[in-house]
Amino acid sequence: MFAVSLIGLAQLLLLAGDVSAHGSHRRRQSTNGTNPAALNPQPTTTFPLNGGPELYYNGSGPVPPYNETSPIPAPITPLNSTSAIEDNYFQELLAITGNSSTFSKCDKCTIGTEILHLVSITQPVSTVTNLLIRLCNVLQWSIYATTCEEEYSGIGGLGPYYAQLYSKMSYATQDMQAWCFYQWNTCSAPPTIEIDESQYFSPKPANASQAPEPSGESINVLHLSDWHLDPRFDIGSEANCSQYLCCRPYSTNTKLNTSIQDPSVPASRFGYLYCDSPPDLALSSFSSMEKFFGGSKNISFTIFTGDIVSHDNADQLSRAYVEYEEKVTYETFKANMGSTPIYPTLGNHDSFPEAFSTPNSFAPTNIFSWNYDLLSSMWQSDGWITASESQYASTHYGGYAHTTKEGLRIISINTDFWYVDNAFNYFNFTNPDHSGTLTWLAQQLQACESAGQRAWVIGHVLSGYDGSNALPNPSALFQSIINRFSPATVAGVFFGHAAHTPSPDTHEDQLQIFYDYAASSLPSNGSRLRNTTDIDYSKPLTVGYIGPSITPLTGA
Repeated sequence: MFAVSLIGLAQLLLLAGDVSAHGSHRRRQSTNGTNPAALNPQPTTTFPLNGGPELYYNGSGPVPPYNETSPIPAPITPLNSTSAIEDNYFQELLAITGNSSTFSKCDKCTIGTEILHLVSITQPVSTVTNLLIRLCNVLQWSIYATTCEEEYSGIGGLGPYYAQLYSKMSYATQDMQAWCFYQWNTCSAPPTIEIDESQYFSPKPANASQAPEPSGESINVLHLSDWHLDPRFDIGSEANCSQYLCCRPYSTNTKLNTSIQDPSVPASRFGYLYCDSPPDLALSSFSSMEKFFGGSKNISFTIFTGDIVSHDNADQLSRAYVEYEEKVTYETFKANMGSTPIYPTLGNHDSFPEAFSTPNSFAPTNIFSWNYDLLSSMWQSDGWITASESQYASTHYGGYAHTTKEGLRIISINTDFWYVDNAFNYFNFTNPDHSGTLTWLAQQLQACESAGQRAWVIGHVLSGYDGSNALPNPSALFQSIINRFSPATVAGVFFGHAAHTPSPDTHEDQLQIFYDYAASSLPSNGSRLRNTTDIDYSKPLTVGYIGPSITPLTGA
């Protein structure tokens, strides 16, 4: 009886019109055209209501309109204070870093960095700083300062700088992956980009593939590097210490249980291999010139490839200390070299915080302009560069180009823009030249080529692809520029800082060879993108000279 009633109801419905189900139904031949009652426009039913409510067609009567809005849930606002928001972010970050079943190490780092990006663009700087301190303490990060508080908010004060960095980072330009590879070693390395050389320079002329014939004349040039003067050097303190930098009043040897009262090796005023340069050692580098050159009067000019400040930890450095070191160092250089010009470049230790530099496009005001202003003004007042060159250096990261009395063009660039420890290199990561420094270098070399003038390029951190010192993307562009203008225009490249192997900070005297590209570095399909790692080792073009350090630290 029940089944019969259902069948009967279905038949009634079919009589009333075509029945269809959402998504799965078969079309039937319409019979409405032969049944005038089926197209009756009456907005109410024609069947009896039997006491029920009136039913309507066409949205008529009391039927709500299509655009009727509905009530929304009342807002729940438990995070009504900065501390509550901070706590919520902190718990989420801990949940991500502690989740070993869902996330890989790379996932944890990149997602955590993305959360810090969101915090940085929505919350006060203090929230970012507090989160870094709390994460550092709980996860026991390796830091240079004594405590996480000192690293991020105290004397080290890196938290506000990282807040600026995180606010600019994006997945779109591989920033998170690069940050997590180079700084945290949790992701794979991002691929090195290919270079469209047409954006930076014209094709190489046929006559630019040979170096000009030498003049037969020679000059003496002094190459100074990695001075690292230590005005805090403590005579008689532990020189064979367990810390990174020795010869300080707090230096100890934990294995021998020594201190300043009973050092195993008392620090000599002339230096020791685990210490930076004490004043007497630094000055001896000038007094010893007599036996090599007959004094500064026989030197045509000097190049200084950077690093003035001692290797102090983040919680021992300050802007005042960096300014003091820079002032006394260049005053010392001037006093000892007299009228011999010195052409400097910035090292990674010639800034505060150490290694940090930002492109001018990063913020309305460059937060490191105080340093560029100070250095460029000293170089001009010492007569080493002109007023116009000083002005350019003050607004372009300490970079300048100067022609010596011999006619050689010295082009000084700030290599912090490819240094792995410059945190601000991890935004817009796929852009090999976000500061414009390398574009300017190419322009300078193009002008030299047009004028038939040879040039030296000087910097501090050597370029390269292994990621121990320099980042691969700007290194790729630098490689293209040097290859394009060598050997006819580029007569030499000069660096300091360190070697790639065996240690990333050895301060040793080494050579770097720049080779020409293999024919296969450009694809045969007409693409202009150059694979700068595809080189021909049978075709050397020019040499990079890596100067040894004045400081004895790290075995130089």
